[in-house]
Amino acid sequence: VSFLLTADKPGIPQPIKLQEQHKVMFPSGKLLCEESGVLVTEWAAGSSVKKPEVTPNRYPDLITLEQQTTLNGIIIDKGVELDKFLKYMGVADLSEISAQDYKKAIEALKLAKGAKAA
Repeated sequence: VSFLLTADKPGIPQPIKLQEQHKVMFPSGKLLCEESGVLVTEWAAGSSVKKPEVTPNRYPDLITLEQQTTLNGIIIDKGVELDKFLKYMGVADLSEISAQDYKKAIEALKLAKGAKAA
C-alpha cells in the first residue's frame, strides 16, 4: 500500500499502489481514519477483512476548495477571528469542515460580529 497525500485534499489519500484486498480498508475519496488502521492491523494478524459498515459520519465528505475560499473570504471581510470560528465548528482547519456542515458555517458567519463590525 502506498499513497500520496496532497495539500489540496488533506487527509484524503491518492493511491499509488493499492492491491485489491486493501481497497476495503481505504475507501476511495474518503479521509484516512482510525478505522483504516484497525482494519490493516486485523489483516496483518491474519484475519480476513470484510468491507466495513460505513456510517454517514465515519467517512464524512468535506467541503470543496471553492467552499473553503468562500468561507475564508467572509471571515476576512467581516474580520472574524479564524481561531474562534474553527473552534465553533469543531475543526482545526477550514479544510476539515464536513460538507453537511457547510450551510451551518455560512449561517454562523452571516451572524458573526467580527472586528470590522465594531
